[in-house]
Amino acid sequence: MAVVFFHDPIVATKPKVEGPSVSISFRRGQVSFSEKAAEMMGFEIGKTFIEVGFDDETKQLVFVVSKEPAPYKAKVEKFLVQARKVNVPVIYIWSALNSINGVSKEIAQRYPLHAGDGLFYINFAEGVEKPKSKSKPKKKVEA
Repeated sequence: MAVVFFHDPIVATKPKVEGPSVSISFRRGQVSFSEKAAEMMGFEIGKTFIEVGFDDETKQLVFVVSKEPAPYKAKVEKFLVQARKVNVPVIYIWSALNSINGVSKEIAQRYPLHAGDGLFYINFAEGVEKPKSKSKPKKKVEA
């Protein structure tokens, strides 16, 4: 039996994504942006459009923010998160996500958002699985 011992520091919990972040749900074709990310990117719901690109070499999904609509740009919309009763900015880009190899097709993931050279981007290597919400059983009302 060959046992390999871990010599890296052990971390008790899964790391959280701090700061501006982007979440991707392939099943919905939805990309949602945290409040900090929306501020960083200068979103106006319904007035901002995002062009999406992918760098296969670095595995980065790139966003370019614009005020001009085009068929290849996604309109920033609002989405009500029922559990928190808060609206978050989202874009729906299923066709683009479907053509990218690095996107997790099984689970939603959150990524830190980076900025540079007038572009905003996420790196698929930095993804953290989003916890699934646990449904609570409804209490029975006695009559």
